[in-house]
This record gives sequence, C-alpha cells and structure tokens, in this order.
Amino acid sequence: MPGERAFLAGSILALCLALPGTASAQGAQQKHCRLIRVASLDITIEPDGVATVPVRISGKTYPFAIGLSDPLTEVSWHLSHELHLHRALPIPGIKIQVSQSGENLGRVLLPNVQIGVVSAKQIAVFESLKDTDEDGDVDGIVGGDILANYDDEFDLTAGKLNLYSQHHCPGEVVYWAPTYAVVPFKLNSAGTPYFTTQLDGKAVIATFSTSDFFASMSMLDAEELLGSAFDKTKLVAMAKPPPHVKKAFRYPFKTLAIGGITIKNPDIVIIHSQTEQEAREECRVKLEALRHVHMCLGPARFTLGRSEMRKLHLYFAFKEKKLYVTAANAGKSGGNQ
Repeated sequence: MPGERAFLAGSILALCLALPGTASAQGAQQKHCRLIRVASLDITIEPDGVATVPVRISGKTYPFAIGLSDPLTEVSWHLSHELHLHRALPIPGIKIQVSQSGENLGRVLLPNVQIGVVSAKQIAVFESLKDTDEDGDVDGIVGGDILANYDDEFDLTAGKLNLYSQHHCPGEVVYWAPTYAVVPFKLNSAGTPYFTTQLDGKAVIATFSTSDFFASMSMLDAEELLGSAFDKTKLVAMAKPPPHVKKAFRYPFKTLAIGGITIKNPDIVIIHSQTEQEAREECRVKLEALRHVHMCLGPARFTLGRSEMRKLHLYFAFKEKKLYVTAANAGKSGGNQ
C-alpha cells in the first residue's frame, strides 16, 4: 500500500512514550548489557477469549487487547465517546479505508496514557468505527506501533507481558533458562513479525496472534504448502467453527517446531475456502476490520494462537529482529516440556 510505511512511522504512539532518564539510562544499559524492564503487565483473558493488558488513561485503568498482529493502536468507539476525546489532525495524504461505504479510520487524542512506567500526554491513536470486541468489554488495542518499539516477552503460563528497553547487548536477553533457540524474523509491510517454522517437517512461514486461541491455516495454504503429505480424508469438521468463519476443520498434525523447540500434536484449525476469490474476500473483510492484517499484507501463511504460545516462553527482540524461544517451563521447577 503506497505510503503505508511512512504512515506507520508517522503514527507510532510509542515514539512519544518516553522512558524517564533516557540518555543516561541508555549509556548504563549498553555498558553493563543488562535488561531494563519498563513494564510488567498482567494478561487477562476476557470472557470472549481476548487477551488484554491494563492501560491507564487519565488515572483510570482500561483493558486493551494485545495486538501483536495488529499494526495500529486503537481506542474503542464507546471509550472514545465516554471520555469525550478530541479529534486529532489527519495525517496528510494517508487514508485508511475500513468499509465499503468509504469511511476512513479517524484519530483521537488520549489526554494522558500510562503503560507500566512509560507515560505520555496528548497522544494520537486511531478510533475504531465499532467496539473492539463483540461483548464490549475491551476498550482498545495496544498495537504493533507500540509493541515493536520495545522488546516483548510473552510468558502466558505466568500471565505476563513484559516490555524492555531495546538498549542492551545483542543476544543477552534470555534470563530464565540456560539454553534457548534463536529464530530470525522479518516484518511485513504492516510491521507484523513473521518467521519460518517446521510443520510435520515442512517449512511454513508463520506469525503469532494473541487475538486467537487456536492456530489456523487456510485450506488452500495447507494443500499448497504440504502437498501430497496433506491427507484430506483425515480432516474432521468442527461443530462450532471460530468466530466469523463459515466452515473449519481439525487435522492430525504431528509436530510443530520453532527453532528446534517442538510442540507435539499441535491443535491447528484449517479454514475452508472454496475458491481463490473467496479466500481473497475473507482477507479483504479482515483488512477492513483491521484484524489479522498480516494475512493480507505479508507472506505468513500460518497463524499461531495462544494455545501454542502457552507452551512457549517468547522474547521478541525487535531491534535485532530475532525471536528467542524456550519451552514454557524451561528454567522452572518441573523440568523440560
């Protein structure tokens, strides 16, 4: 999308969220190679399954979805109106169209925002045209425009999202275990990380989504990527497909490996699309809703959800573009997975 990278760079809320004492702190971090944690956030799974963290706005705490696969930080329509947020000036030359009627996503000003020890005032974020989730119990999304400006540690078994300054010595980030895997990743045009996995021995490019519980792949991608190894006679139809999916199946995959860390019998949903045009239409709808944008804008063909993330301890070093991975219980009493 023309100008998209400039748009994302020009709208990054995190650039305005400053860590106190940045100049002196950076020198100390680089000298001693130590991690500086700027936020330790409790992850809550809302009734509809959305993973959220607390964000303080003007002294009150609100649940925001963790948008690892969502490029933009958003505030829900109902919260924007509840707080009587003022409109922000549009970004010259940039329009994000989110509906067939031609409506464009607007920006509003948050008067005071705090995530961990990081805070800022008068920050422009995007306003959803509708509530962030169906039940209305999520007030926004902390998107990649914030998350990618820090190192992100996901420890779902402990219910924690930790954010770190990126000013540290490369490679010295895994403090919880003596051994770990390192997986290089790239960013698609929306800023979402993607990387190579091994699914039943086949190389498949994947990404993570904290918005979804199950891993998912389209039927078209499963057939194309796995070839003759994909036995459609083993598909089992789901009685209750995931939200916004007409038809879905489960398939008995044996292994999913990420940098040598292996998950046995991964639970992966195969989403049925009858034609290439239907697959593109699904992608268009998701793009309009600003959810799972990576499926439209990047090379990832496979989305890993919270089910897989709970079996792993993950550290995204965005400056290095490396994902550090261990089993979820590595370094904890109970041994290896």
